[in-house]
Amino acid sequence: MSTISLDQKLYSPDSLVLKKLGDFYAVLNGDGPNIVVVDESGKDFFGLCNGTYKLREIAERIHERHPSEDTSTDKIMEFSRSLINSGFITTKPPDPLKKEVGLPERLSQIYLHLTHKCNLDCKHCYISAGRPLPDEMTSKEILNLIEEFRRLGGNRLILTGGETFLRREPLYQAVRKARDLGIQDVKIETNGTLITDKDIRLLKDSEASVAVSLGGATPRSHSYVRGKGTFLKVIKTVRKLAESNVNTTIGITLMRPNLGEGRKIAHLAKDLGVNLVTLNMITFMGRAKEHEELAISPTEAMSAVKEVRQAAEELGVKTVFEEILTSLRHLGRRESCGAGVNSLSIAANGDLYPCNSFQDGPLRAGNVREQTLEEIWRKSSVCQTFQNLSVLDIHECRGCELKFICSGGCLAETFRTFQDLRVRSPYCSVYKEIYWNLIAELAHELWNET
Repeated sequence: MSTISLDQKLYSPDSLVLKKLGDFYAVLNGDGPNIVVVDESGKDFFGLCNGTYKLREIAERIHERHPSEDTSTDKIMEFSRSLINSGFITTKPPDPLKKEVGLPERLSQIYLHLTHKCNLDCKHCYISAGRPLPDEMTSKEILNLIEEFRRLGGNRLILTGGETFLRREPLYQAVRKARDLGIQDVKIETNGTLITDKDIRLLKDSEASVAVSLGGATPRSHSYVRGKGTFLKVIKTVRKLAESNVNTTIGITLMRPNLGEGRKIAHLAKDLGVNLVTLNMITFMGRAKEHEELAISPTEAMSAVKEVRQAAEELGVKTVFEEILTSLRHLGRRESCGAGVNSLSIAANGDLYPCNSFQDGPLRAGNVREQTLEEIWRKSSVCQTFQNLSVLDIHECRGCELKFICSGGCLAETFRTFQDLRVRSPYCSVYKEIYWNLIAELAHELWNET
């Protein structure tokens, strides 16, 4: 608990933002990030925390402007103490460009590719999955990797491909090993065309979650990118997963063929009974580079996001935006998206990348057959580049009040577009609008709780 006297001066971060929302103000701490909601007297309080006035003087001025019991010196002291504890104000002049990067304490998450082999030929596949790699890891190597990941503090294992169910034996072993080691969050990414009743029993018994990718909400859009005859088969499987109480997510990449299907996406999720709908931006890597016709503009992407969100709220369907909204309540300062810092991606042949979306690109950090996972993560030049990277290194982001929430957006999108990690994301306008809308929702929610 912080101590404070009436003779101390108070400062608020330069990045602090007050935004009027109806009869109150949402206060966003760009160095946090955290959110509080205040009335007019609270707004005036923050305005006086500029290093000019002592707390005694601030309390006097607030009480003069708003003469009520709630603005007494004791109340102002209590209010100040709570804001210091939550990082909204300080008794020391803040440094808005202080970088808080360094060696991560633990490796939280890995994407582990079981195979490069896939039974589909999706136009937007960022790794051009199809034929298996000639030197894919054995089951034993995969299990040893999971053990090392757990020793490094890992608790979120995402098993992916290619198509994961084309390597059932290592998949089954990996799921069971993860559970035996106490890894709580195990997710399997799949195109949903090969899942059997036996697979569903494994998923249910192990409490693993499943993320099934769709090309759209209709046979037309789905088949355009994933191939004819797959939509109804996948829908049948997703329905069976949900009915079996397997934690099931459907993920849709926003692109030209499914533009305008926002309401249909929400209705489909409602009909299937899935737990969550996620929306992704297309990344033009791998096979996607050959299909620029799939591209949509940031304006079109934002319109699609709004359409899905509105319809989902009306239908009571959970989307990834509710998860972001929940995280905003407790989110700490984020210097980057986490790629190469506390999250890594490992290809089926053991090649390691900072993130799933960098796979098959030039930013290869090493190979787990040649070095341990920890050695690559802590010592490779590629991972060190990401671990020393801050959103403050992106010149256009330095003055943005959302910088430590957005943390610069998706670094893979930025690198793909500009071949540079220190440039603002091409989807900056989309991220900014999404986050401000969610912050407004959270502010209203907090205000109603007071």
